Amino acid sequence: MEIDLVENKRKFKTLIFGNALTIFIQIFYMLRFNYTHHSSETNVVLFTLITLGALSFVFSFKGKYLVATLLILIPGSINLVLIIYQAGGINAPAPFWLFLLPLFYGVFFDMKGSIVGTFVSFIALFFFLVVDKYGLYYYQVEIADYKFDKIMNLYLFGTLLSGYLITYTKTYGQASVSLREANLRVDTLLRVVLHDLANQLTAINHRLKKLKRDDPYFVKLKKSSERSIEIIQSVRLLQKLDKPSFSKSVEVFPLKDLVASLHDEHELSLEEKSITLNIENELDEHKTIKTNFTVLKTQILGNVISNAIKFSYPDGVINFSIRMIESDIQFSIRDFGIGIPQEIQNNLFRLDATTSRKGTDGEFGTGYGMPIMKHFVNLLEGHVLVESSEEENLNGTLFTINLPHKI
Repeated sequence: MEIDLVENKRKFKTLIFGNALTIFIQIFYMLRFNYTHHSSETNVVLFTLITLGALSFVFSFKGKYLVATLLILIPGSINLVLIIYQAGGINAPAPFWLFLLPLFYGVFFDMKGSIVGTFVSFIALFFFLVVDKYGLYYYQVEIADYKFDKIMNLYLFGTLLSGYLITYTKTYGQASVSLREANLRVDTLLRVVLHDLANQLTAINHRLKKLKRDDPYFVKLKKSSERSIEIIQSVRLLQKLDKPSFSKSVEVFPLKDLVASLHDEHELSLEEKSITLNIENELDEHKTIKTNFTVLKTQILGNVISNAIKFSYPDGVINFSIRMIESDIQFSIRDFGIGIPQEIQNNLFRLDATTSRKGTDGEFGTGYGMPIMKHFVNLLEGHVLVESSEEENLNGTLFTINLPHKI
């Protein structure tokens, strides 16, 4: 079990106030209760658990936040149950203290912690109900009126909960502001670096065009510069994906314009590997679609066709078809290349996974194309299906993209 050091440090500091106050309340209440009601059988156990809770401060100063966290939660939970049990179980002045457990567990372990805390609370309450029904007390407890105890516990419970929530909210508010400022600095720096690199690489690319094309170094330098520009463009696009200001503008255009533009854009890449692109448009040539033309052409279909070319063998074939499926327009792109390994298919649309690999002619990739494509398909309220095989006679990949038809 691991907890992020920085994140847990914030959480731990937030809970220090609550932990210190809880320990003080437990010691004070235990001493007062035992003195008033002459019930001191569990003092040794209670003091031991409180000591373990106090040790959490020692481990926190040494940076061992997981150990410190567990020393707060586990002994504190047991201690709380014992004190309530000693005070009369379900008839105790304040069994409602158990409902702090889901909150405290959730601070450190999020939803799973809250579930565990809730489970512990209900198990303890069930135990108290059984004890009360069958009188299963280890020692005789005289159930008193507890008016003062109830008032005092309600006051302390409210004070502790309010103090904790205020501290927690303030701490995370400050952390949120710091994180936004840090993201802004990184975003600004990245924009400057990408801008300067793009300018330099574009200048290099223009100068390369003046070199002799039969020079063996020309092709290598040209491919390197183009790949570097492609990476920069991908990173720039990734920067924009999660921004609220990213445009979702749409326009109405004929599908025949989309088909012609796609063919022109990939004509050189197809010629370099002698690959034939078969286009089958089953719809009327005047059929229109309402969506973002650039996103559909470049980031969705363009990305898939580029991949199909990259992983197809020379002299191969790529089939591109367009048809209506109920209320959707379906784009299918089928190649007969090397296929996609299952382990890459499982992570194909994830930015945090390594999915890039060389094409059949040694082409490089960034690994960003498919995640970007999937993001824009989702943005346009569509869905994508990938089928691929590396088996002999069945090799190749089929991308099926469905988008809502809007006229």
